[in-house]
Amino acid sequence: MQCIPVIIPAYEPDKRLLLLLRQRIEQSISSIVIVNDGSSQNYNSIFEETSNIINGNGKLICHNENKGKGSALKTAFGYILSTYPNLVGTVTADLDGQHTV
Repeated sequence: MQCIPVIIPAYEPDKRLLLLLRQRIEQSISSIVIVNDGSSQNYNSIFEETSNIINGNGKLICHNENKGKGSALKTAFGYILSTYPNLVGTVTADLDGQHTV
């Protein structure tokens, strides 16, 4: 089966991230890779719930400090290239609601 994971760089996200992930499940989008780009501890509960939602269908990667969107994307691309042998492409999405499922 071909794989097209969705990448979401996330710096201090609000609950829209959780809504996006739930919509992803409803639409049966395969894999999702989220990069917590050094968010403060105030956002731990959102990332814990994120991890529960993507359980088994993706990966949550954490940067210890904010490195910027470009670095978060590079981290995700590196993970995807080394993890998905049937990769045919990827999609990137933001948390601002600009990209719907």
